[in-house]
Amino acid sequence: MVVELFGVPGSGKSTLAAAVAEHVAFSTRHDVAGQWQRQPILRKGLALAADHARPWRVGAVLRFAVSARIARPDSLSRLSRILAKSCRLRSVKGAILLDQGLLQELWSVLYAAHKTAVDPAVAAPLIRAIYEGIDARIVYLEVDAETASGRIADRLHGNSRLDGLEAAQIHEDLVRTSALPDSLIEAARLAGIKVQSIDGSLPTRAAADAIAASMMTATPRRISIVGSTGSGKTHLARRLATGLGLKLYELDELRRKPGFVDAVRKIVAADEWIIDGHYRDVRNTIWKRADTVIWLNYPASTIIAQLFRRFAGKRRHRNDRREPRPQATWSARFGRIPKTLRERREYGRLLRSPEYRGATLVELRSREDAEEWLNHVFAS
Repeated sequence: MVVELFGVPGSGKSTLAAAVAEHVAFSTRHDVAGQWQRQPILRKGLALAADHARPWRVGAVLRFAVSARIARPDSLSRLSRILAKSCRLRSVKGAILLDQGLLQELWSVLYAAHKTAVDPAVAAPLIRAIYEGIDARIVYLEVDAETASGRIADRLHGNSRLDGLEAAQIHEDLVRTSALPDSLIEAARLAGIKVQSIDGSLPTRAAADAIAASMMTATPRRISIVGSTGSGKTHLARRLATGLGLKLYELDELRRKPGFVDAVRKIVAADEWIIDGHYRDVRNTIWKRADTVIWLNYPASTIIAQLFRRFAGKRRHRNDRREPRPQATWSARFGRIPKTLRERREYGRLLRSPEYRGATLVELRSREDAEEWLNHVFAS
């Protein structure tokens, strides 16, 4: 799935992309370009040739150029490059988040050609051709000219066409072309592309949460739940299993039985499951098959408090039953805390590695986050 952030310069695309990275593991435009560059030249050539060999796609570019009166050679070249970039996107699997995507490229071409708007009926066939074969969602960051021009004037680093201009000139240009992004969004809708509008003036965290939720529209069916000891993995796993009607497997239980690794391989070969827990010898097997990895990355204080409550509860329960079995000491139990802190760092490094980008990473940082995410999943 490709989620593209779209909006005028100053709408906050790059800032929001960085904030969304705290919730969902995705490939960026730089990752897409890197993966494309690493492919053999022959394979890239064949893919581009096959892409441009479809007459209706090339025809869509030419008809749009004629209808929109785009005749400059550099603009025509950029339109052609948009087709090539769409070919790159089709070659990458997993979740992709673009802060400078295909529709943004089209906006840039039209802006450079001094267009203040475009007929949606004229642009829709081109957009349909560009996004053919791509499961795309456009997130439109709506922001007024005053807010956008203020952000551009204040930022130190920016590479848009408006960066470096005086604030008054930026504001004037944004007002003059204010109908252009709206007309492109209407064209995207006519082309059958999913569009989600977000108020670009919202606080970054609120907007990022909305975008992260949009990247999880499909109900997860192969779920791995990981987190430090005491983070509440099993409780969350059981609620998910009940709510989604999926079979739950707890690795701690499976570990006690012979043939552990083979048993896990058999489980993940199925189309639907929830796996609670994490062991190094089956990590790759699980995560490479999962469509969703839920990481309970709660603060250390929350986890330590939960360990305390769990241990105290177990001691009271065993004392009431007068069990003769030896009990772990407080020092032994809380000797796990350094291991717990190491696990948190390890999960952050592993789960964001390119090797596991085929799965959606859902990072939950509090019990409130977990409750909100569960409500979203159950509602969908």
